[in-house]
Amino acid sequence: MRQAKDFDELAYSILSQIIKYVDGAMGAIYVLNDSDNKDIHFEMITAVAYEREKLLRAKVKPEEGLVGRCAHEKLTIYLKEIPENYIKVTSGLGESNPRSLLLIPLTVNQNVLGVLELVSFKEFEKYQIEFLEKAGESLASDLSASKINKRTEILLKQSQEQAEELAQQEEEMRQNMEEIQATQESLVESQAKTQMIFDNVVDAIITIDSNGIIELWNPAAEALFGYTANEAIGQNIKMIMFGEEAREHDKYIERYLNTGQRHVLGKSREVMGMHKSGKKFNVELRLEEGRLGNETKFVGVLRDIDDRKRAEEEIKAKMEEMENLNRLSESSKAEMELLVNGVKQVSLYVEYNMARKIIEINDNFLKLLDAQRDDMLGVEQGAFETDPDKKKEFDKLWNDLKEGKTRKIIQHILAKGKNLYFSEVYIPVKDDNGNINKVINLAIDITETIRQKKN
Repeated sequence: MRQAKDFDELAYSILSQIIKYVDGAMGAIYVLNDSDNKDIHFEMITAVAYEREKLLRAKVKPEEGLVGRCAHEKLTIYLKEIPENYIKVTSGLGESNPRSLLLIPLTVNQNVLGVLELVSFKEFEKYQIEFLEKAGESLASDLSASKINKRTEILLKQSQEQAEELAQQEEEMRQNMEEIQATQESLVESQAKTQMIFDNVVDAIITIDSNGIIELWNPAAEALFGYTANEAIGQNIKMIMFGEEAREHDKYIERYLNTGQRHVLGKSREVMGMHKSGKKFNVELRLEEGRLGNETKFVGVLRDIDDRKRAEEEIKAKMEEMENLNRLSESSKAEMELLVNGVKQVSLYVEYNMARKIIEINDNFLKLLDAQRDDMLGVEQGAFETDPDKKKEFDKLWNDLKEGKTRKIIQHILAKGKNLYFSEVYIPVKDDNGNINKVINLAIDITETIRQKKN
């Protein structure tokens, strides 16, 4: 901008000196503007003594009017008779028409960069015209240099803007790469944690696709069914199932995919499993659905419940005996108390009031939990349970107990840093009026069984 302004000022100064030299009345300099290929024209950049209307029409197309003709032909035009209404000179004495018009192309290397227009009341002398043509060459050189400088300045500015934009893009790319790297590191860490849990969880975890083909098989599944991951992955899940479950499994999946009806999904149920050796055993199965892109996957969590079944049967026999004694007359209460005391001596025994608080706990249980009696009295049932879903099931447990139903559950608790597994039976006890006033819990420690299966 400064260079353009300097050239305009220089052009005005040169034009003023020329008019003074030739004793002209007025003059103007037109410069080629080709910045827009669709609108190439010559525009007046400076003028001396021109009236306002002339200045307002100071934009000329190539070959348009005398200025355009001069530029197109690249020749000096000298007219001693100026066309009517071409221009008028106004002074304090009124308006008058000049006598001579001189148009000189401003040329560099055969390229017309502008036109010098001079008007005079006198005729121009030959030497004046020759001088002005020479001066026009010099003015054209200055004009060419100015245009080159202006374009260089524009290119430099564009280059600087592009460099700044490129630097900004590089910075954004660097930040994006840092974010991607942080995301990848977080993903790797998350995958490592997931893999650690998957490899060390006590329960068997198996995933299958919508065709029942095994895709994931954790170490606990290897211990439970006897197949290594390499042997199991790629096989149909029916290889570890028995009976109707094996025969109908593919139909279960097909029906769910076609109807969306969740007959077994999201529920824990007991099924018969098949070991690699051919041995059949009871398994607790919980099946959930997952989505990976457009594919449907199924995740099964399984655990061996044969030990629990045997423990339940043993406790059930004791239970039936206690329930029968509970129905005896007053004369049989001494025998009932004797049986209860015997149970307390050989098993893990806890009594709860109907507010779910411990009111009695035997020494066997205290020793296993490494706890004092005073610390345990008043503790709510389920306080040490580690599974949040199991805690939600305790309300249903106590509703059944209040209705006089006996319940059996498996609990996984964390007590003073020790992971313990119990197979438990809860027995509602009635008072003399037939109202349930407390609950007896008989438990069997199955921790070692769970650990052996894991190993």
